This record gives sequence, C-alpha cells and structure tokens, in this order.
Amino acid sequence: RRSSDLYLVGTGRFGEAVRQMERALNDDPVNTHVCFWLALCRFIAGQYEEAVAGFLQTQELDRNFAPGYGWLAACYFMRGRFTEALANVERWHQLLPKHLDCLGWLAAFLALTGETARAQELVQRLLPGDAYGAPVGLYYFHLFCGNIDEAANWMEKSIEQRNPVLASYVLNPMAKLLRESPRWPALARIMNLPADV
Repeated sequence: RRSSDLYLVGTGRFGEAVRQMERALNDDPVNTHVCFWLALCRFIAGQYEEAVAGFLQTQELDRNFAPGYGWLAACYFMRGRFTEALANVERWHQLLPKHLDCLGWLAAFLALTGETARAQELVQRLLPGDAYGAPVGLYYFHLFCGNIDEAANWMEKSIEQRNPVLASYVLNPMAKLLRESPRWPALARIMNLPADV
C-alpha cells in the first residue's frame, strides 16, 4: 500500500491517503510501518493532533523505529516546540548515526535551540553535498532555519539525485514557505507536481 499512498500524497490527495492507511491499520493494527505511514499522511494533511498520537503509537510498537522520532519532531516544530523536537531528533540520530537526512534535521534543531557550533559541525559533514542523500539533509537544515532560497537550491540537487520520496518533503506542512516562494512553480514543474498544492 505504501506505493499507492505515496502516489496519493504526491498528487495532493491527502484525505484519500489517510483513509487508505486507516483501512490498512484496521487490517493490521500492530504493524509499525502502517502506523507510521498513517501518522505521516495525517501530518501532511495538517491533522497534527492525530499525527502526534500516531507517531507516539509507532514508538510504543517499536522503540527502535527511527523515522517515527524524526516526524514526531516535525509535529513539535510546527508548534514551535524546538526543545522537544531536538530530543526526538537526537534519538533518531542515536539509532541511525550516518543517516544524512537526520544530520540536517539535527543541525537545524541544534541551531534553533542555540547550539550553533555543533550545528555548523554537522552541516560541514554534509558538505559539499555530493553524497546521495546529503542534499536532502541540507534542504531540511535550511528549510527549518528559514533560509528558503537556499532550501530550494538543495531541493534542486535532491531532484537530480532522484530521491524516490521527494514529494513528501515538499508537500508537507513544514515546506509551506517554500511552496509560497517564487522558486516553487519551477520546482513543482520539474517534479511533475501541481503548483497550486
């Protein structure tokens, strides 16, 4: 179901994606991956309370399921709760210390909570940005920190790397400022996404 879920998200059909994943979770209520994808669909659809509950449920099902910590941090980011977001990203980083997306998230939340030296050290580990996945990490670092034009530059590099889940990176609520920027129509066109999502 994940492939059709990503298709629905990528075409802006968030409500359908949520309903499809709800059915999947009803069929298999202790499936960590289904629980996670339902929570992620709810987050992308702007259903934050339900998304938080889903990500917490994902953690209960599997304390070592790393992506659940990252996207719970995203929920906290949307509420301006940067310290709680940082704690969840730190756990994600403990579980997957070489994950390049995570390095970008961690650098951003360190910067947002005043730990700028450690943040810059992590950014340097992502540069020059040629490694597969490094542009996504740098995209999120700049997106979280409000550097929208720089985030767009790194998203273009991520597109060049043909990351298969880029739609979820640009259509989620955290990327609202990117979608409202002058850079968005060109990015949407490259990704075959509707510019008015």
